[in-house]
Amino acid sequence: MAFERSYMLTLFMGKAPSDGNWLEKRPIVITSRREVINMAQFLVLHTLDLRTADLKAYATEAQMSLMKGMLDAFTAETYCITSWVAGGAGKMACIWEASSDQAIIDVLAKAPPFPVDGIYPATVIDWAEMKKALGG
Repeated sequence: MAFERSYMLTLFMGKAPSDGNWLEKRPIVITSRREVINMAQFLVLHTLDLRTADLKAYATEAQMSLMKGMLDAFTAETYCITSWVAGGAGKMACIWEASSDQAIIDVLAKAPPFPVDGIYPATVIDWAEMKKALGG
């Protein structure tokens, strides 16, 4: 399904892979009406069960230590771009830029322990930018 979406967005933007091989193309991010950037992006999902967690681990000082550990584990090619936390749902979603899911696994192995539910290839669409690009 992600490949079909990338295909449709690529056609919409007037760009086509020169070799015609759609299935090997990476997801795309549309940044303007005239620009399509091929990027390997992944959605990483986490479960944060605050009902059973040691709340000291979520205090500001502990979070700063966790954040520093994550930042130190990132590499120039593999890093988290943004994260969203839905505390009430006990979930966290992160968008990563990386060459592969294995690259993310390798970075997370060097980071402080953090539960990972799954790593999925993703296409990010910035709807506000899409609206601007389409003159809306």
